[in-house]
Amino acid sequence: MNSYAEYVGEDHRRSFGQYFTHPKVADFMVRWVLGSGHRALFDPAFGLGAFLEAVRKDAGIGFSASEIDTRIIQFWERKAGRSSEFISVEDYLASFEFGVGACLALTQFG
Repeated sequence: MNSYAEYVGEDHRRSFGQYFTHPKVADFMVRWVLGSGHRALFDPAFGLGAFLEAVRKDAGIGFSASEIDTRIIQFWERKAGRSSEFISVEDYLASFEFGVGACLALTQFG
């Protein structure tokens, strides 16, 4: 199974309201935020890691994330071959109590 959509199915994605940021959009947003001088970024809905991939182009940038869906984290770990220790399993809206330099987020209205 190659895609996350095949892995979990549409009902699972719908239940979590999952929409994914295109890599070019993530790259633009990261460049814009880093251009303002921030050196640490927080992704409140990690998903498949589009913002992490954009941040990895810059050495010395701090990155942390939240994700409420453990299945997507497990899928990402298998595909990326990396640990998800920097991702907090939480609903960031219910637990946002810490300070970060910049928070990257897109919202889906519909």
